[in-house]
Amino acid sequence: MSGKALIVIIASAGLLASCSSIPRTPTKTPEIPPPNVVVADLSPRTSAPAKKPTPRPTAPIAPRKVVPTTSLAGLIDGTVSQNGRQLTVTRGAPLPAVPLFRQAIVLADVRASLNSSSSAPQASFQRGQLHLRFEQGNNTEIASAINRVLDLPEVSHLVATLP
Repeated sequence: MSGKALIVIIASAGLLASCSSIPRTPTKTPEIPPPNVVVADLSPRTSAPAKKPTPRPTAPIAPRKVVPTTSLAGLIDGTVSQNGRQLTVTRGAPLPAVPLFRQAIVLADVRASLNSSSSAPQASFQRGQLHLRFEQGNNTEIASAINRVLDLPEVSHLVATLP
């Protein structure tokens, strides 16, 4: 066993001696400039700077004729009849009145669809018919809220009270 140990020691010494005799190239560590120091590239350019493309002439854009629809009935997707501050809105074929046991579910769906509405109407059922009461909002906001409610599957008819 001592013969093997002697061979291992001699081999290890030879290996260490051969590793130390290999010439090493010194590695350069890149110099890191201190913070808040601007380093400019002063090397000469080998080519001319690239030319900037000239912008193409554009034809003048004709202004669009936008006809503002300020009428609330024109902004709502459905049949609208107005009686003072009350709007009756119908879209598609009228569905039967919402039964009492479904009104809470439909009302939750209506409130969820109106959650992001800036006009924040109050929703309720009266005799199976959905009523929305708007305390504030302009025509665009009110029409947007009514259109979102009419997109629900069980709502095809509603009455809205305007501010």
